[in-house]
Amino acid sequence: MKFTADWFSHNIPHLEKYLEPYKSEEIRFLEIGCNEGRSTVWFLQNILTNKASKIDVIDTFNNGANYELSNDKISPMEKTFRNNVKELGIESTEKVSMHKGFSREILRNMKLHPIYDVIYIDGSHIASSVMEDAVLSWGLLKEDGLIVFDDYQWGYNGYEWPGFTEDYQKPKIAIDAFIKCYTPSLDVIYSEYQLIIRKTRT
Repeated sequence: MKFTADWFSHNIPHLEKYLEPYKSEEIRFLEIGCNEGRSTVWFLQNILTNKASKIDVIDTFNNGANYELSNDKISPMEKTFRNNVKELGIESTEKVSMHKGFSREILRNMKLHPIYDVIYIDGSHIASSVMEDAVLSWGLLKEDGLIVFDDYQWGYNGYEWPGFTEDYQKPKIAIDAFIKCYTPSLDVIYSEYQLIIRKTRT
């Protein structure tokens, strides 16, 4: 498989712990921001092992930069993602459904019904976008389901990133605000570089 970066593998130990109950179960998984598919491949190989389990992925596949967003064109990132998934012997329509575009638009067009067992949020890191992803995802998450926020500590505590110095440019303030707003309906079950919440009621 081909990957140009690894921003995922350091998360595997705690993801194994908290996602272990879903192994071999028939589940629906939503991943917001899949990049080249390193995390998607890991989920498929290690969590979504039931033949009936499915994952929906949302991404612009333009790396947030200079490649024109078009359903008619395949960017290098999208090509890499498709090839990596294909190497697993999985056709894109079999277990993996790709939704190409901005998460704020795609999530709004999804039927508001709790169908997902796990939602993994790793899209835009701008706080307003993270808040939007979280709020729009909430109604799609089953009771007792999990939301995994990637990069909760991104920009803080030794995880600083050049050019992203303002709080509004980072996920943390959005995640903290979301937790405060939805406190009666969730439990925080893990909080380090990533943060994981469990939905306790709808």
